[in-house]
Amino acid sequence: MILIKQINHITLFSLLVLFSQISRASGSASISYINNVGFAAEDREEINDLALSLSLSEEFTKQIGMLDKLTLFGSLDIKAYDNYIFNQAAFSAGVRYESKLGIGFLQPRLILDWTASRQVYEYSEDDGLTSNLSLSWSRPISERIDAMIQVSNRWVIPDQAGTNDNAPLSIRNRNSNTLDTETRSLKISGEYFISESWSLPFALEYLSGDLISVSNANPGLAKDSGAISWLPRIASNWYRYRFEGDATAGSLNLSKSLNSQTTINFGYQIVKGSSKDGIEYDQSLLALTITKDW
Repeated sequence: MILIKQINHITLFSLLVLFSQISRASGSASISYINNVGFAAEDREEINDLALSLSLSEEFTKQIGMLDKLTLFGSLDIKAYDNYIFNQAAFSAGVRYESKLGIGFLQPRLILDWTASRQVYEYSEDDGLTSNLSLSWSRPISERIDAMIQVSNRWVIPDQAGTNDNAPLSIRNRNSNTLDTETRSLKISGEYFISESWSLPFALEYLSGDLISVSNANPGLAKDSGAISWLPRIASNWYRYRFEGDATAGSLNLSKSLNSQTTINFGYQIVKGSSKDGIEYDQSLLALTITKDW
């Protein structure tokens, strides 16, 4: 036991020495007005809301040779909504290995990233763990365009399966573990720099695996879902559905840097998806966001 403690102390000390060379603390706060927050199917009702976000992070980086670096990072992210019910906090930690594939401005980078998060929601039955593993290839296409291709796998493990004991009779005996998911994705993203202060970030993503839709009662989706949970905290006829399927998401933003620390962003996102049995769902979202970094 003494030997194990000594090894642990030596390992911890080595990590602190290794990563103390370069460390960086940062934070950001933002306020957003969001049109159609809900992720829903077919005959949904739109939900508009005001969101406040706070993010604090710390990174420890070790340069490895001329072209590679290893980073340990941690963060605290808090999101609060004026009307919406999914107020949440996330405590995250992870490791990132980045390798530049050559010397020069236009050389690509290969990035392997693993992040684990503890999610805490306003309603404790939604609490759980999230793990995300990704591999990315990024490269400046020119002085004005950056591009990235990323493949990832995301796991969500809820603390509890939930219960439909008090739900309507039609779903009372259904599996209620809607948040236990595994989703794979392929994402192409980039940013076009119009000028020193204006840019157009964009992304196109394909998702496959366990998908979630939140909407008012949908008999077709209910039949197709592997799990359903009742959401009376929204309204008596609202449900969360988990089903296997595929989705395509696209987003386009217009970003303006007011100064080195303040950015205003207007964004549009659309998601089109379907279950394995052909039940379609969609989401379109507009957001105006002001972010302050420090």
